[in-house]
Amino acid sequence: MRRRFLFSILVISLFLLFHTASGWALMIKLSTEDLTEKAENIIVGKVVRKECRYDEEGKRIYTYVTISVEEDIKGKSEAKEITIKHLGGEMDDIVMWVSDSPSFKENEEVLLFLKKGKKPEVKEIIGRAQGKFRVKRDEFSGERIVVSKGREVYEKGCGIVREERKKIPLVDFKKEIKETMRKHGKR
Repeated sequence: MRRRFLFSILVISLFLLFHTASGWALMIKLSTEDLTEKAENIIVGKVVRKECRYDEEGKRIYTYVTISVEEDIKGKSEAKEITIKHLGGEMDDIVMWVSDSPSFKENEEVLLFLKKGKKPEVKEIIGRAQGKFRVKRDEFSGERIVVSKGREVYEKGCGIVREERKKIPLVDFKKEIKETMRKHGKR
């Protein structure tokens, strides 16, 4: 009886181990310098709308987010509104959740590190969730700050680490980005 119980526990443990591992993603940690170097555009803007659509095969759900551009930090936006695309979303009571994709809310202020998408009119975020920062007012000082989500990432030489949630003044973050651009001769 005891042997059967232990065998059942072993089988359940192995199932849970392999079942949860298949749905887990791990990102390579990107510094602000990495994000800046890889980005074609860096913008501050506000989420105007979100729309989810299936891909051409009807198998994957993508979210298209329209951003009203407030400021171009790197590159020049061709229009006052841009559209970004990321994997995951909800359609017809079906939710496709991707652990390292960013999430957006309407009217949310954001700072984004962007690259060209497969279609020229659609951009993608560098480093998925790592390339999205929420912009909000600090409740004590009233100053605009950027906030990143804490997440698990792979850091070279350290292995898997828990990245701390980042909160810094927007002004200082933009200075850091511009300093990186100046250092590498890019505008």
